[in-house]
Amino acid sequence: MRGAYRKVLKSENLSNAKFGVRNALSLIIRYWLCYRISHTQIYLQKARDSAAALLELNASSALLYLINIFISIELGDLAGASKLISILQPYRRFYKNNDPLVYAWLQYLVGLVFVRGAKTRQAKKAADTLRDYVKTQPAPGAGTSGGAGTSGYLHMILGAAELETDDMAAAAASMERAYEYGCRSPFMFVYLMRLFRSRESVRQNQKLLLPFMKWCFAQDVDLNDVLNDCIDLEIGGDRLEIFTNLGLCEQIYRAYPGDWIIKKICSVLFAREDDSLHALDYYRAAESKQLYFSGLPAMLIKAAYKNKTESISRYAMKNFLRSNEMDEGLRTFVYHLLLTNKKFEDMAPPLENKVLQLAVINLEHGVTGRYANSLYKFVTERGAPDIAPRHVKRCADILWEQVFVCDVFFPDTKARRLWISEKEKSEPAQYEMNAGYARVKVSDESFSYACFSEGFKEILEGRLKIIKPVENADKPLYTYFYRNGYASLDLLIALARYFIGHSGPLADSDADMCVEVLNTTLSMSGISRGFKMQASAALGNALYNSSPDKALAYFRSVDENYLNDRFIELMLNVFIKAREYDRAVALINRKSHCLPERTLFVTLKQLAVHEKYRPLIANAAYELILNSWYDKALVDVVIRHYKGGLEEWQALSNVLTAISAASMELDELILRSSVWMHKLTLGAQQVYARLYEHSPDHELARSFTYYCLYEIMVNNIRPAYEALSVMEKMYARAGGGLLAYGLCHVYMAHDIVTENSAGIIADAVRLMEEERIMFPEVKNIRDKTLRTPYIEKNEPFLYRCAPDKNVFLYVKTDEEEYWKIRMKYFRFGLYSAAVTHFYGEKMTYYFSEEVSSGSIVTKEQTMDNRRLYFNTEHKDPYFAINNALVYEQMFKYEQVEEIITKSLNGRRSVKGALM
Repeated sequence: MRGAYRKVLKSENLSNAKFGVRNALSLIIRYWLCYRISHTQIYLQKARDSAAALLELNASSALLYLINIFISIELGDLAGASKLISILQPYRRFYKNNDPLVYAWLQYLVGLVFVRGAKTRQAKKAADTLRDYVKTQPAPGAGTSGGAGTSGYLHMILGAAELETDDMAAAAASMERAYEYGCRSPFMFVYLMRLFRSRESVRQNQKLLLPFMKWCFAQDVDLNDVLNDCIDLEIGGDRLEIFTNLGLCEQIYRAYPGDWIIKKICSVLFAREDDSLHALDYYRAAESKQLYFSGLPAMLIKAAYKNKTESISRYAMKNFLRSNEMDEGLRTFVYHLLLTNKKFEDMAPPLENKVLQLAVINLEHGVTGRYANSLYKFVTERGAPDIAPRHVKRCADILWEQVFVCDVFFPDTKARRLWISEKEKSEPAQYEMNAGYARVKVSDESFSYACFSEGFKEILEGRLKIIKPVENADKPLYTYFYRNGYASLDLLIALARYFIGHSGPLADSDADMCVEVLNTTLSMSGISRGFKMQASAALGNALYNSSPDKALAYFRSVDENYLNDRFIELMLNVFIKAREYDRAVALINRKSHCLPERTLFVTLKQLAVHEKYRPLIANAAYELILNSWYDKALVDVVIRHYKGGLEEWQALSNVLTAISAASMELDELILRSSVWMHKLTLGAQQVYARLYEHSPDHELARSFTYYCLYEIMVNNIRPAYEALSVMEKMYARAGGGLLAYGLCHVYMAHDIVTENSAGIIADAVRLMEEERIMFPEVKNIRDKTLRTPYIEKNEPFLYRCAPDKNVFLYVKTDEEEYWKIRMKYFRFGLYSAAVTHFYGEKMTYYFSEEVSSGSIVTKEQTMDNRRLYFNTEHKDPYFAINNALVYEQMFKYEQVEEIITKSLNGRRSVKGALM
């Protein structure tokens, strides 16, 4: 239905651009047609509005009155339609005598009003009146002024009236006569949509069915229901004429693709014996849908042969071979496919004698070309005694002229020059192109190319299509040529390429030819340096067992970057066997990734004996050990000579640990690197734990512990369980304030509880009190048994800067003046101080670094003490005052008075202090 919408839009644009009655009428009809096709009411509304507006401008036009009547009836406005009819009725006799079409339309619309008003008798009477009138009109060719068009339209109008009264047989006859008389009105085809609603109408009115369906496709009308009726009739035995029309069948296939229509198309094509490329597409479509029916394989292969395409399925080929009805050209094509396509290789052996016979027949008739060449190749490789030697020689001569050529086609016909470069040849070749075609001489189709326009002005984009006259030419054919005296550079390259790429032992006859061919190739001019390197390596490979010295001579001249990876191992073995250690080490460093690990492992062990080569093989040894190829000598080489980072050393340690071969030297290297690089990795901590277990007093264990404490207290790093366990053991052995502080920080900051944590926290708090310092994390102790008066009384302050600075804390409460406290230096650039802080007291503070040139002062900050704590047993006056402050906030004034009275009754110095 999109086609109908597009045509409406086109008519709207035309009417807006150039208004006129003709264009306006066309637009109104388009609106109505789109409504009938899409059943979208808005288009009928647009048609009414446009028709009414046009009638106002042309009030004397009978045609516009008829259109407005018709659209009003379509909208169900029978009263409006009747009113307009009453305007035309007085002129009915005039139209009857002078304008048959207007009279017929008027009579039809009168009957249509009766039909829509359910007045069946009046409607039938109007239809009979119209029928009698049409009979009185002359038929086309009777010499009247009306002509064929008028007669056709009259019968169409009569058919429409008969459709409205459900007289389907009469309506079909009238419509058929209208079409015969040349009527092609869209009104007629819309009425036919109603006629073909029943399967019986489809069967009985096939003359109208074909033009109706073509019109429907042109207007993008949904034909599903009609097509389903047609399919059912075909299945039931009725043969419909529409399915003999190829064009219509193709239209149906494009709109409603299905298996049944492909069969119909193929049956039409079969009847025509159509073997065109267009027909081939349908044959392949049928085959791809597994719609196998008689004659399909034969037609498919015949069409493929005619159109020079070789894509044939096994099913088609297998069924086609059962028939012997083939001319020699088609048979040559079929045998070519059997010989060159691997999917048919099991079908070829039973037909070998027939292939030989056809090859001889083709020779005698002078048949040439790609298909015949495949048969000649079979003869040449098969040879005597199955066929006469002269025939073999003749086949070989034909093939020799074409075996190293290719027909190339470039899509851009502007191509005039073609440059071809083969990696085996030192110089590129240049060819002229004619209409994008050239025949080129190459040793293989895997060449590089560039196409240029006339005068090399432009490099053209595109891809060459390459066709080889001799398909699948390979070593057997090349061997025949070489041993029978045929000679060319391309032949040597082709054979040398085979021997270079061949893996595994060669037959005795081939081994001699291999050495001969490769030596000859090396002596030829025009061979590229890279190909010479590959040929030298292949010669070294061929001579390795029989003449190691000669093999070494060839390998010495080879640049391994030009070689296939499989030659690298052989080169290495030759160098090691000849004690060419410098070359071996250089090869390993450049191509170790190409070598089997076992070969590399054995070689590195041999080289590790020599101190000179130990630094040079360290990288390869490292990679090998990572893959679990362990040897103590190689580990020693890596530790002493490998230039790796901490992550690489850690990876090596993980591998050695997994195979129970951990190295103390490697552990020391990892810990030293970790401390030096300031990287507290999990692997380093695991190594640290292993080193401590092996040697508790090791200097690196102490150094790493100190570094761990730095990361813990400065960067708040949470150590791994292994490292934490070691530090607890170290503390249990020797104690130490720094260790206690670090462990206390871990426990508090990361909420860790261990078997020893409570005791270490208590020790840390005691040491803080002795040293008059405090770290903020101790204020978060949850265990009440560990919370001491020192912790509750003081507020901790911590500041970080460079060591050896004069750092002061300035503090004030309420509106007092700031008082100055020198902060005590701890370690790691940390300065600490502890200041007494009462409950509910607001404290303002800032830090100051004082230097000779001035001071660095931080921004003021404020804190409140909202920590509830009672202590009635401690003798420090702070707690008496703090208890009173807490009670005061709780409105327990009696307790406050009791505490103050008790304090005043004490020693005079206390009273003075409290006052």
